[in-house]
Amino acid sequence: MNALKFAFAATVMAFSIQASAQVVYLPDFPVTKAPAETVHSDSATAAAEKTA
Repeated sequence: MNALKFAFAATVMAFSIQASAQVVYLPDFPVTKAPAETVHSDSATAAAEKTA
């Protein structure tokens, strides 16, 4: 009887670990964003070139 309880507990633990591992989300893109200064300076130079 103890062997059956152990097998059942091990099965439940295995499914629990598998389910919790699927909850974790790892994005494919880099998490760190580019500095806002470079984005604004690029758009500012593009706008200056259009007006010039």
